[in-house]
Amino acid sequence: MTLLWVDTIDLTIKALGLLSLIFTGISVFVAVQRFKYEKNRDIYIRRLNEVYAPLYGLVIKQEMMRALIVPEHSFSEMPIITMESMQQKMNSELLLSSPFIVKRDDFLNILNDANKGLARPQLLIFMHQYEMLLHLEHRGDIGAKKVQTSIQRIEVERLLVHEIIAGYRATLRKLAIDDVSTFALEKEIFDVKINE
Repeated sequence: MTLLWVDTIDLTIKALGLLSLIFTGISVFVAVQRFKYEKNRDIYIRRLNEVYAPLYGLVIKQEMMRALIVPEHSFSEMPIITMESMQQKMNSELLLSSPFIVKRDDFLNILNDANKGLARPQLLIFMHQYEMLLHLEHRGDIGAKKVQTSIQRIEVERLLVHEIIAGYRATLRKLAIDDVSTFALEKEIFDVKINE
């Protein structure tokens, strides 16, 4: 009887040790996952604040301006509105100098101010392509290639704006800030399909 009692105590101690080891393993796993989540959350918050939110705000202002001032220019033909496209419609110097008027230079300034270390790779590619195409387009010595460069620039502008929207959406989803239903207004504003 005593031997059975000792075996039972021994088995109980081993079972409790095994259970405590399992609970410790689960606790460590949960702690590591929580740490990763918090670390990534900080990165996504910075990505949102330092990259996508400023660019997204500029895109929204531009689309509002397009709808009000230059509705004949669609997103497809002119993804980023230029001052030249608006000067035909606007005669007032006061309106042209308004801080609410979005210009291509505004995009370049915000693109250059963005924390490139936090940007998605697609955004970096389109940013650098866009800057290079603008540089080439404004050079006087490219001659016949100017038309081809302008066509490429418009395509890169379109991709750039799509990436700004997609990156903003993806970052919000990663942070679980908003759900998909809130993008209905965005779909109405842009009237384009954005892939993430």
